Amino acid sequence: MAHQPLFLILGKIDDQDQVYLNGQLIGETEDMYKTALDNRNRGDWQIRRTYPIPENLLRTDGPNTLVVVVEDFEGNGGIYEGPVGLMTEENCLTYIKEHRNTVFYRKFYPFGFH
Repeated sequence: MAHQPLFLILGKIDDQDQVYLNGQLIGETEDMYKTALDNRNRGDWQIRRTYPIPENLLRTDGPNTLVVVVEDFEGNGGIYEGPVGLMTEENCLTYIKEHRNTVFYRKFYPFGFH
């Protein structure tokens, strides 16, 4: 069976995150307060996270360990809106199209901007 690219979908996280799969960093927010997203209507807490799973990192012969480290600056923190899970490339594209009116930061948009 051919390898099918998978993506970890983490919905929206308040505020910043680092994501590790089996001990390897697979994605993290940057300090977006220094970007164009730093205004009253947007922030890193509104960005939908999509992280590509590196090939051969997901184990099929045993348990996998996923660690999501969240840094919250005020209010409630954590994953506050889903979905959360693994998606195929096709399903990830559908998810992104369904939410195209929400914020996808370039780093979390695995297929580029269209």
